[in-house]
Amino acid sequence: LGFYPPTWQVFLQAAKLEMRSQAVLSHPIPESQDALSLAREVLDAVLWIYHEKKNKLERGYFPEYDIDMCRLLCDDLFTFHTELKKVIIPIAKRAYDIFLQGSATRKEEAQKHVTATAARLLKSGDYLRLPDSSGGSFKNFTLQALKDACLKFYYSNSKKALKNTDEFHCTIPVNAMLLVAAVVCLFFSSFRR
Repeated sequence: LGFYPPTWQVFLQAAKLEMRSQAVLSHPIPESQDALSLAREVLDAVLWIYHEKKNKLERGYFPEYDIDMCRLLCDDLFTFHTELKKVIIPIAKRAYDIFLQGSATRKEEAQKHVTATAARLLKSGDYLRLPDSSGGSFKNFTLQALKDACLKFYYSNSKKALKNTDEFHCTIPVNAMLLVAAVVCLFFSSFRR
């Protein structure tokens, strides 16, 4: 990013935010080629916004470096997914109690417990539901852990947090919740044999 002059750096930061937003809303886990196509669309959209607002950008960077800009956006999307995993793992470990407490547990027993608990949560889908206190009925489709992960990830204090986009101002979009649930599912799947 440091290669670009300051106005292009601001432009690319806006493009990164838009890339993350569009990825969550329309292509939560895109294939490589889809990510490149999405990056191209995002660059064009942000350029159009700059054009409409009459924001000036130095000449000689677009379209000369458009492929590099697309790669930058794709790399940032990979980082975005990695950051999501880093947020979810400690929340999931704490919320779902899949690890036995205490140090006296044998390794084999602990592995067996983790594998069985992860398999049960995946099979039942209980990692997506919050039981209420009225006879085991479910009052909501989501568990507090999913809400916590969404709030921590999408509404952080980062300048690239999606809370800064119109789609996230009043609500967590369904696809954003689905992406978090998918990463939680992958977390549990990693413990299955």
